[in-house]
Amino acid sequence: MSNICVLITAAGNSARMPHGQDKLALRLAGKTVLARTVEAFVQAGLPDIFIVGKEKAEAYTKALVPRHPFVFVAGGKTRQESVYSGLRAIPSAFQYVLIHDGARPFVSGELITSVVVKMRECGAAVPGMPLVDTVAIAKESVVDVLLPREKLVALQTPQGFLLPLIRAAHDYAKEHNLEATDDSSLVVAINGEVALVPGSRENVKITTYEDYARACLPVGSTRVGFGMDTHRLVSDRKLVLGGVLIPNDVGLLGHSDADVVVHAVMDALLGAVGLGDIGEHFPDTLEQFRGAVSLDLLLQVVELLAGHNAHPTHIDITLLLEKPKIASYKAEMRANLAGVLGISEERVNIKATTNEGLGYVGAGEGATCYAVATVTCAR
Repeated sequence: MSNICVLITAAGNSARMPHGQDKLALRLAGKTVLARTVEAFVQAGLPDIFIVGKEKAEAYTKALVPRHPFVFVAGGKTRQESVYSGLRAIPSAFQYVLIHDGARPFVSGELITSVVVKMRECGAAVPGMPLVDTVAIAKESVVDVLLPREKLVALQTPQGFLLPLIRAAHDYAKEHNLEATDDSSLVVAINGEVALVPGSRENVKITTYEDYARACLPVGSTRVGFGMDTHRLVSDRKLVLGGVLIPNDVGLLGHSDADVVVHAVMDALLGAVGLGDIGEHFPDTLEQFRGAVSLDLLLQVVELLAGHNAHPTHIDITLLLEKPKIASYKAEMRANLAGVLGISEERVNIKATTNEGLGYVGAGEGATCYAVATVTCAR
């Protein structure tokens, strides 16, 4: 297949990922998403790779794919502009090109081969999946027109073309200001015929962090961390639990707001990924953390986990506190924690109990909280 090259798009801004993360840099079992995408084509016998990346990001892109050489091409503001730049950079020695999304790392060798076979036969071929949901055109948030599902398919990549054909299609689009999110539609616009091959449900495109979390399941792991924290109850302090200010005559003593619930959750998350404890990351010897809002510190822990390709999936909390009762505050506490963790409220469980008058908790001298965190990790 020496006359076939692969053009991989990697110039997007990952706009739907949290905290400005680059989805192509996330790791799946130790390799970046982009590296796994490239590897799929190399293993399928297609080593001639062109990657369209962000302008001035050649070194960064090559760091994402350290083991496979490729030609870097600076992309444009849109996917269409980037593909056009990539097509212009491909030498005429190649007769065919496969265009593929960099964020589809699970493309199989079988799917690549089926596209190649049909591309050689017809000049243009794309994988398509039958829709399982009913599809409608909406108008002002109301269903306007129901579309015949049996005639609809969801197109995937790689999409294979004769190189002169797809170049002509992109030239036509540029001349006529035609915008499209899919290369095959440009071929159709110049009256070209595009053949369909069966797509694959495993050939998912990672667009959001939820997509990534689901993608981690086949190649990643689930880890569990345990956290515990204790603070004294003293006068002249506010009682903050789970980010909720609770009226009380005493509050918890600490360098920060002493939110014992949030601190236990932070330690559980750090423990799940082997990143030490909150004392190492937020020491009480640093003035910058005096009076800190613990929910803000929790957000930093979540971002730290994300940098290690880990994402919280469930939290279970047990608070030991003699008084006051917190039943009426638990819903707000769950909402606060879920919002920072990026999970649904049903994945945050809070239990509270007294110590039946025993020990420092029973004497009303302090509070203790335990937390168990489940984390999806792709390392």
